[in-house]
Amino acid sequence: MFKSMKQWQLLKNETLHIIVRWLLGIHGVIHLLEMCVNLYEGAMLSALLTAFTGVIMTLGALIDISHHGEENEQNNNQKSN
Repeated sequence: MFKSMKQWQLLKNETLHIIVRWLLGIHGVIHLLEMCVNLYEGAMLSALLTAFTGVIMTLGALIDISHHGEENEQNNNQKSN
């Protein structure tokens, strides 16, 4: 059912994946900078929560890069064979 919907085709767009990957990474870095400000202000609980979300965002971007890197290698190998 969902595979035939044209709206889902947008999610397979490589350009969209690159944009989302970069935005996730930037968002994660902003959270880590926010954590530094929280530590400076003495807001330890806020710093901890912000660090947690920053790490999750940054790891999400890195996992997406590694996932697509492996996928692109497999596609290139299939095309050359």
